[in-house]
Amino acid sequence: MKKLLVAVLIAATLMATAQEAPKVTSAIIALRGNELVEAKGFIDEATTIIDGKNQADIKEKIMSKFYYNKALIYSKIAASPDAETKALAADANDVAAQSLLELLSYEKNTKKQWHTEKAVFEINNILFNYLTAADERYKAEDFLGAYEQYVKVFDFKKNELLGENASIEYEWLYNGAICAGLASEYDKSIEAYVKCLTSGYTGITFSGSNILTGMRVDFSTEEELSKAVSENRVIDPVITEDQRPDMYIRLITMFKSKGDEDSFNEWLQKGRESFPDNKLLIDYELDTYLKKGQSDVALQIIDEAIAKNPDNYLYSYIKGTLLQDALDDFVGARSAYLNAIALNDTISDVHYMCGTTFFDEADIISNKMNKLGMSSSDQRKHKAYSAERKEIFKNSIVYFQNAVEINSGDKDVIMGLVQAYREADLMDDMAEFINVCLEGEHRDDLFLLRNLMQYHYENSNYEEFKVLKARIDELSAE
Repeated sequence: MKKLLVAVLIAATLMATAQEAPKVTSAIIALRGNELVEAKGFIDEATTIIDGKNQADIKEKIMSKFYYNKALIYSKIAASPDAETKALAADANDVAAQSLLELLSYEKNTKKQWHTEKAVFEINNILFNYLTAADERYKAEDFLGAYEQYVKVFDFKKNELLGENASIEYEWLYNGAICAGLASEYDKSIEAYVKCLTSGYTGITFSGSNILTGMRVDFSTEEELSKAVSENRVIDPVITEDQRPDMYIRLITMFKSKGDEDSFNEWLQKGRESFPDNKLLIDYELDTYLKKGQSDVALQIIDEAIAKNPDNYLYSYIKGTLLQDALDDFVGARSAYLNAIALNDTISDVHYMCGTTFFDEADIISNKMNKLGMSSSDQRKHKAYSAERKEIFKNSIVYFQNAVEINSGDKDVIMGLVQAYREADLMDDMAEFINVCLEGEHRDDLFLLRNLMQYHYENSNYEEFKVLKARIDELSAE
């Protein structure tokens, strides 16, 4: 009887020891047949068995098979286009990533590495799954979900267990920061932006089109891209702009939204020191003083910048906008704009803003006209003011013309020139300009069509008026 009990115990022990192996084998067979439901079922059963045991009691080869194939099964579930298959495990790619890392960790201490080399190929599949999930969530406006997926890419890729395949790729954290901001998860977004900025990440990318396939190819450095171009391997090289100014702006905007004035000022100062010529950062700094009623400090800052950088048009341009918008000093603003134009006459916005100072000057004349009565003396003044006002608008025209010549697609610039022509009573010039605009990209612009319609009505060109009115009605109904 005693011998029988011992035999039964030995058999039971052998069965308990061996039972995870057939489950893993069954999972592998099901996986090869792409039977993911069955494969998941078997590998989950194996997981339960293994979790209830001491790993030291399981054969190394079985454990390696288990980790590797569990990663494969869950990765395929995550990548499946079938909704029902995907629903088998909402966290499938997380399970795949964890299993892969457990395999790599496990085989660092085994006599033989059965699956480490093959596992390297699965890294990209897991990364692809995360990025696909991030893209899907972003398109569905699940910005928090997109943020979480990008952070998982970042964390997985930097894991030291990946060995030579590990890398710290801040572009994914940067994407996550943007998504968290869109989700109004400011603390998460701030944390990600701070990590990116303190790491030295620039966001600059280097790419070119493969000369044989036409596909875009990414390069790590400008030197690598230049070499590929010189060797005729790629064409159409593209180097994107530094993204750090944008990161600083987004970061300080969130601190401002949170009411964290100390952090706002700290990171604004860091941004200004790193990018002293960035207009948006300069505007932020000036705005902080203007809101405190310290316009003199704002002017002092911009004057100091001009003194240090006398050849940089940007500071004179910013001084012009400060004087015009914040201090209603159109004379000083015009002087600043003219100085900016003298330094660089290729910037449409500067010409445009210079033109608007004449509109501000004309408004002063209009206010004087509005205060006049009907006496003969006041009517004489009205006539003189009207002539003066027209002359002011005439003086503005050249600046709007320059702006249009530089950037004919800017609607504000076009509207400014049309208004200048109209107020200067140069109606034929206005109509000619509008007709030129309507021949190009602005052919359906209602503002231009209405002004031209009014011109033909005032000149008794009723046929043209009717054609234009019909066109306007048609566009308005769309």
